[in-house]
This record gives sequence, structure tokens and C-alpha cells, in this order.
Amino acid sequence: MTSTATSLWRFSKTINDCLDRILQPIIRRYGLTVTQAQLLCSVQKSGSSTVGAIAKTLGLACTNTSAMCKKLSQMGFLHRKRRENDKRIVSIMLTDEGQDAAREIEVYMDRIYASQKKNPNLKELENLMDSLVAFSNACQKELKE
Repeated sequence: MTSTATSLWRFSKTINDCLDRILQPIIRRYGLTVTQAQLLCSVQKSGSSTVGAIAKTLGLACTNTSAMCKKLSQMGFLHRKRRENDKRIVSIMLTDEGQDAAREIEVYMDRIYASQKKNPNLKELENLMDSLVAFSNACQKELKE
């Protein structure tokens, strides 16, 4: 008998592996990893952000996120700037190239999702998404308590 935790980890890994393979054509074009693509899309949604806020959103350590932002800055996707009033805080925003990449990644993902509308199991997929949102919300609530 498989435990709930083992099942969740297995499903999480399977979903991540599938997303990685699905995203390969678009992220390879930009020389990105899946996590770097997620970061760009997160910054695009917020307009600008801080390394700490993005780390929290993506569930990564600040040190890893900071290193990733530095790399993305070197690649021309991000601008990084330390705040004048607090040098510990690094603000980040997308460059024009970063905007283009994030927009293209989002369009690509939307196209993948739209292709599933022809799937005879669409209602099951929508129910699964609703369940994943509910589970995510429950986990976040648990973390706050």
C-alpha cells in the first residue's frame, strides 16, 4: 500500500517531468531552465519584484533565487538593482528581451492548455485543476497556522 505522501511526491515529480519535456522547445530557444522560465513569468505578472518575493512565490531559497537572477541578468533577461534605502533588498524587473521571452512562454503554455479542450476527458482535467488549487490553498493555510 502506497502512503499519501509517497503518492504526492510521485505525482509531483511526474508532473514536473512532463512540464519540463513539454516546455523544452520554447525554453531551449532562450537557453533557459524551467525554473528560470517560471521566474521570468512570475516577474512579468508582478511587473517588478524583489528577489525575496520571487523566492517565496517559487518556493526557492533566497540564495538560489539571487544566483538565478544574477545569471538571468547576465543573459540579458533581467535588470537587478539594490534598493537605496536597504541594500539587502534587490529589485528585479524584466528587460525587453525578458518581456518577450516571458510573453512567448505564456502564449506557448496557453496553446498547450487550449489544445486540451478537444480532450474527451476535459472535465476530468478541470476537476483535477480545481482539486490541485484546493490542495495548494489547504497547504498554504497549514503553513500560516
